[in-house]
Amino acid sequence: MSIKAPTHKMIDLEHMRIGLHEWGNSDGKTATLVLVHATGFHGRTWDKVIQQLPTQHIIAIDLRGHGHSDAIPFDSWYDFGADIAATLRKLGLTKVVLVGHSLGGFACVIAAHLEPNIVEKLLLIDPVILPPPVYQGYPVDMQQAARATKARQAEFPSVESMIDRYREREPFALFDHEVFDDYCRHGLVWNEHKQAYTLACDPSFEATIYPGMASYSSIYSTLEQLDQRVHVLRARQAPRQDRFYGFTYSPTYPQLVEHLKNGVDIPLEEHSHFIPQQDPLITAKHIQKLLEE
Repeated sequence: MSIKAPTHKMIDLEHMRIGLHEWGNSDGKTATLVLVHATGFHGRTWDKVIQQLPTQHIIAIDLRGHGHSDAIPFDSWYDFGADIAATLRKLGLTKVVLVGHSLGGFACVIAAHLEPNIVEKLLLIDPVILPPPVYQGYPVDMQQAARATKARQAEFPSVESMIDRYREREPFALFDHEVFDDYCRHGLVWNEHKQAYTLACDPSFEATIYPGMASYSSIYSTLEQLDQRVHVLRARQAPRQDRFYGFTYSPTYPQLVEHLKNGVDIPLEEHSHFIPQQDPLITAKHIQKLLEE
């Protein structure tokens, strides 16, 4: 199925510029689908999902420090959600269905809380919302993940060299091949000074995100105040909830839906945390199901 390339836009907020990618146009009646990616990714990693929704008005946002958006330091993960809410207001949207993966899922919760009159429904795809004790002073140690991220190769002589380097490595080997190509091709920018392609999400910025997993301690209070319909897709469950096993397993608290007024729990035990990258078709089906409710 073919679909036109998106229109790329830069949105000026009070504190930063946000990059976004838009497919189609709003008809003023049906909801706009707004997609929010995971840590280290960008809006164009949703391309193959979007191919399955050709008639929908869709906007994919680049989170701060990712894609085309400014790399502004943040105080807590709350700030990522506040950026999304500010972007929805700036765009003048009035009917939105939010879809967020991983960090994007966490951020969508904040945005829906800040703008309940704009956001009608949410699909949280394996959101990084950890068990409640983590936010009460018992955080999971993410320093090793941060160090590994910071040491990641950030420069490549060509897009193809990045594809060749990572295609067979975990977790990228789990990705649908077309999604992996989109991740690489749209996740690099040409640096004239260095005469090389560099990662749009600088590893040093990405490394600051992981230790901040528990930085917004009121996430469960926020969840419990949501009135919107919320579907939660969860990947396979980790053996224990007090350790980080890597993203082969889900970081989502298994009883998360119990903290929602109008939530639906949808376990996908055959999938890793990278549900949209591993299986864009099933992701699109769950998006369509929520849109039709």
